[in-house]
This record gives sequence, structure tokens and C-alpha cells, in this order.
Amino acid sequence: MPGLSNRKPPRQKWIIPAIVVVAVVVVVGGLIATVVAGGRIF
Repeated sequence: MPGLSNRKPPRQKWIIPAIVVVAVVVVVGGLIATVVAGGRIF
């Protein structure tokens, strides 16, 4: 039923993708920071 899904607020459509994007950015940023810090400290 496309009509029912269209009634949902647009916010719900990008909440999950936004969480996924943020999670990916945090993980990738954490890995890069770990590699950079590890390379400089150790």
C-alpha cells in the first residue's frame, strides 16, 4: 500500500539513513584517528 507509506512524515524516511551515515562516519573517523595516532605515538 504505497498510500499508507506516503502518509508517514518525511522525517522517518531519513532518520535511519542519517543514523547509518553518522555511524559510518564515526567508525571510519575512529579508524583513521586510531591509525594516525598509532602511527605517531607508537
